Amino acid sequence: MPDEIEIVHIKVGSEYYKRIKQLRFEILFKPFGAEISEFKKDDELDLESYHIGAILNDEVVGYCRLSGDKKDMHISRVFVVGKLEKKGIGSKLICEALQVSKINSVRQVNLNSRIEAVKFYERFGFVAVGNSFISEFSGVELMRMINVLI
Repeated sequence: MPDEIEIVHIKVGSEYYKRIKQLRFEILFKPFGAEISEFKKDDELDLESYHIGAILNDEVVGYCRLSGDKKDMHISRVFVVGKLEKKGIGSKLICEALQVSKINSVRQVNLNSRIEAVKFYERFGFVAVGNSFISEFSGVELMRMINVLI
C-alpha cells in the first residue's frame, strides 16, 4: 500500500488543504476535548508553511507541516489516518520534510513528539532535548526533538 501513496505539496485554500484542516482537528485535537471553533481559522504558521500531504485514491491519508526559516525549521501537526498507521506513510512524510529542509540549506529541524513516537523520530536522526512537557493545545505529553542537518 505505501507504494500507492503519493506525497504532494498542498496549496493553502485547495480542496486537499480544507480536508487536511478538518482531519487535523479530528485526529490531533478533538480527542482531547478541543473545540472546533479554535481551529477553524488558519493559525499564524499556516500561510507561510510547507504543507506536505499523503494522498491515496484522491483522499488525504496523512500530513505534516514544515515551517520556519533558513536556519531552523519545525515539523508539526503530523498525522496518519488511523486505519493506515504503521504502513510507512509517516516515514514518507518525515523524509519529504527533511528533504525540503536540506534543499533549502536549513541548519536544523525540530519537532515536538508524543512520548510514544520518540523512537519513530529517532530513526530519522532526531534526538530528544530536555524534559517532556504538556501541550497547551491537546494536554498530551510531548518531547522536544532536534535533527541537526548541517
